[in-house]
Amino acid sequence: MVYWWIAAAVVTAFGMGALVGAPWLPTFRRETETALDLLDLGPGQTVIDLGSGTGTFLLVAARRGIYGVGYEVNPFLYLWSLARTWPQRRYIRLYWRNYWRVELPPADGVYAFLIKRFMGKLDAKLGRELPPGTPVATYTFQIPGRRPENQRGGVFLYRY
Repeated sequence: MVYWWIAAAVVTAFGMGALVGAPWLPTFRRETETALDLLDLGPGQTVIDLGSGTGTFLLVAARRGIYGVGYEVNPFLYLWSLARTWPQRRYIRLYWRNYWRVELPPADGVYAFLIKRFMGKLDAKLGRELPPGTPVATYTFQIPGRRPENQRGGVFLYRY
């Protein structure tokens, strides 16, 4: 019986991501580097990662001296990312929260890897909460109704 409860907890936690943005899929290092290059952030600046998963994007940003703020709804991925990012904790803040329900903190750029059906909702949120000129990089899916300023492979850059 305990195994069923454990299995249900894992399925629920990983399924939550699909309900609020995307199921967990890793962003490969090459795409992470591309997104950071397009965002054109430097040491001392801050980037927000919406759906930070295992913290890979934030770790690569931290190695460049960029501060990162990550939001993750899956408790297992959140704990995993806390452990992975611990050595870079000076640069990285992680929150176990649904990013749709928080007001985004001030940042110099935003990164998101969401599924297509949430991109319109993302556009509305970013339009309300970001100051004009903030760069936003998305992976795989474009923001409907917006023309990317730049694109490399599957990474799209927008300016809000």
